[in-house]
Amino acid sequence: MNVTPFLVLHQLEYTHTQTTLKPAFPSGLCIDTINNHHHYLNLKLYLMEFNKLFVYCALLMLISCAEEIDPRIAFEKGDYASAFPIWKLRAEQNNLEAQNFLGIHYLLGLGVKHDVLLAKKWYEKAAIAGHPDAQRNLGVMYESGHGLARDFEKAYIWLYAAYRQGHPRAAASLETLVTKLSPNNKIVLRRKAREYIMEDVLEADANDF
Repeated sequence: MNVTPFLVLHQLEYTHTQTTLKPAFPSGLCIDTINNHHHYLNLKLYLMEFNKLFVYCALLMLISCAEEIDPRIAFEKGDYASAFPIWKLRAEQNNLEAQNFLGIHYLLGLGVKHDVLLAKKWYEKAAIAGHPDAQRNLGVMYESGHGLARDFEKAYIWLYAAYRQGHPRAAASLETLVTKLSPNNKIVLRRKAREYIMEDVLEADANDF
């Protein structure tokens, strides 16, 4: 890793400190005492700056190493401890796939403490942005009441959005759900679901549940 720019910046800041730092001392102090105190302050500032630089470089190295790992491959191999921090970093950068995977990690407690509310949070972020997998996962949570109060209307909205975007398993979930809603209710819910359909891949005459 090339850290030369940061070392140059550090040297510039340290040089500036040496030339501009003029602490006030009480009258009567001897020159040796003043010089010793001056050198002590410079050394202290130098060590503080060095520690900052060391921590920053260490973080850059960790991120660089993490990015060399494919989180999907790590997840499929069961290496959840390696996959989770990479998904989390990407999810916080608004990567929809990562947000969906983060929901899976939290829901199942894979490489992190089980937390249904955090699972819902990350599923919902990706689902609102139109990610079909996250929409289906969130819909199933509402349909089954897995950690949430059962809500067939919300389940229908998310499952229908995933279905219209081509999710292969959303239709099966909808088949069991439609019997629990009235025809008029489904019309309203389909209209709401279309707010989250980014790419409708089905024909107009497809089964609309």
